Amino acid sequence: RDFSRAIDAYLKVTSAHSSSHDYLEEVWENAVKIAMNHVSDRISEVVATVAKRLIEIRRFAQAAELYEGIDNYAEALEVYMQGGLWDQAKALTRSQAPQYAQMVEQRHVAFLQGAQDGDELVMGGNAAEGIDVYAQRGDWRKALEVAQSQGPAMLLKYATLHSSVLMNSGDFVGAAKIFGQYGTDVGKPSHIALYRRLYTQLLAEQPESSAHAEARAELRELRSMLVKVIGALKSAGEAPAVVDEFERVMWVSTLLAAKAISGQRNHKHSAAKLAVCALKYVSDMPADKAFYEAGMASKLAGKLDMAFVFLNRYLDITEAIEEGDSHTGLDNSDFVDTEIPFEFALPEREYLSEDEREKVRDFVLE
Repeated sequence: RDFSRAIDAYLKVTSAHSSSHDYLEEVWENAVKIAMNHVSDRISEVVATVAKRLIEIRRFAQAAELYEGIDNYAEALEVYMQGGLWDQAKALTRSQAPQYAQMVEQRHVAFLQGAQDGDELVMGGNAAEGIDVYAQRGDWRKALEVAQSQGPAMLLKYATLHSSVLMNSGDFVGAAKIFGQYGTDVGKPSHIALYRRLYTQLLAEQPESSAHAEARAELRELRSMLVKVIGALKSAGEAPAVVDEFERVMWVSTLLAAKAISGQRNHKHSAAKLAVCALKYVSDMPADKAFYEAGMASKLAGKLDMAFVFLNRYLDITEAIEEGDSHTGLDNSDFVDTEIPFEFALPEREYLSEDEREKVRDFVLE
């Protein structure tokens, strides 16, 4: 009998001849059986042809099993993975092809990452990759929850990443809250620079976004963050100058928070004293904001002479900012024999709008 011609006859049947996938599978597998039993030199060719056709009709498991039947485990694994049959692929590596186990695992992880399936990655023991997927999806609650279960290093890594994302979107209060809740990592200079940028932004918050509600949310979250930063700096044996810097900012934020609480409770004289006291640290906060708030708090407390001095200083600073001038040209005669520094950096942007600055000018001129 001509077995080779019989094989060719079976292989001539294609999906163009029938829409029944079960029928097509049966016909093609007959070709494989004949090759295996009678035409050994065509086994590889026929298996490859039939497997390709089975893949086309999405019979991945059957195609892979054909390759397994001739011990072609590499092709069998490719077909299983192509069909998303990861359990079968891993089972094959455990039973017959351990040399491919790492490759299959890496491909599975890459597949799950592409499919954004964080849950499957985590359950499969690939926590870091799963957390990355959660982060990419913006599911930071889940990302931090899983990171927390992986230990402090993993938690700090993703807390820092989340805070960076929040800062880039302008949510500085939210970023500080994350650091206050999950901790800080001072092991890298870039992280310390991140905390420095964050406190600079929060201390410069505009009045419309920093009302007395809850005694200034940005100051509350800033202080929570600074507690963690200072503790981490001391534990790491960081340079005293860096520790001193963050401790000063902590004191400034405490003074400003106390001032906000006093204002909220209508304790005008206390608020004025605290605002003036904060001027001692004008080098650590936006200078125009510091003098403006001291002036307005003094005005509310009925201390008009002090209000005039501080608000006049505020206007001098705003003019220097507009002209790109240096603070060295400011008149310091009103602050001789005080603890208020003469030397401080000018802010990059104005604290108040032009309309609000005009109101201050009107008061000073009166």
